[in-house]
Amino acid sequence: MTDNAPKPGTGRLGRAPRDQPAFTWREVRAFARSDFARRLAVLLAGVLAGVILIKVMNQPGGLPAATSGLLRADTTPLSPARYAHLIWVPALVLVLCYVVWVWLPFSLRSRRVAVTAYPATAAILLMSAWLWAIEAGKLRLSVVLVIAAWTALVVTLAQSSRSQAVGIIDRQVSQLPYAVLLGWMTVMGAANLAVIARVWGFRPWQVPPETWWVMGVVAVLAVAMALVRYLPGRLFIGGAVAWGLFAVAYGRLLGQPRAYLVGVACVVSALLILAAALAVLAWFRSRNRH
Repeated sequence: MTDNAPKPGTGRLGRAPRDQPAFTWREVRAFARSDFARRLAVLLAGVLAGVILIKVMNQPGGLPAATSGLLRADTTPLSPARYAHLIWVPALVLVLCYVVWVWLPFSLRSRRVAVTAYPATAAILLMSAWLWAIEAGKLRLSVVLVIAAWTALVVTLAQSSRSQAVGIIDRQVSQLPYAVLLGWMTVMGAANLAVIARVWGFRPWQVPPETWWVMGVVAVLAVAMALVRYLPGRLFIGGAVAWGLFAVAYGRLLGQPRAYLVGVACVVSALLILAAALAVLAWFRSRNRH
């Protein structure tokens, strides 16, 4: 071997080769598209849902923040009654059913599982972060997180509606948990925004406060109407929104702070969204039948 020859383990000019990454970007993308990666993501969502479920079941009246935090029933006129937070129990149990379904071998044929796994996981992660922000009193962060969680739930149901289910179980398990959560988070998002409006003293044009609260109820109704029109699981979306509005009405008519106009608006809006959900469901079924 001559003196000019490169040493073993070096490049053409005697320089050491660059370190190669452990995984290439193509390999990472291939793994992310695999069924195993989707199952792991959904399992993470299931663990977080189980933690929230345990916290809800161990706290009288739902979440700790509903008893002594920003979600108390007397925080704003748009805050639901404390026991309304027990809706987390059936919603999270349905999420756990979705997790179990994803890990069953039958789900490998489901296109819905493939397209909903990641947005569903993102929704549960964001809801967990939102609950932490609420309990920690981080008001500005909670507003960002509740909007992000709500958006992730919308994306999950939109993706579900674009894919054909392999059976009735696949269809219901992939959409019911997130329909219930979306309806409830619509009401909780309005309550969260109402808290920050009260803290910041938001009152433009010197309009009476009760008028703004009624307009908030109308806004919730308008958003809910759009959801039941365009997303699957519309009956459960409408039911969850109505549950929240009835809970707000209970607090405003029988609890504190009293706001009779807001309470009446919530009752009327809850009945309207239930009627709209039933009407849209009947219309879709009749159209599919013909």
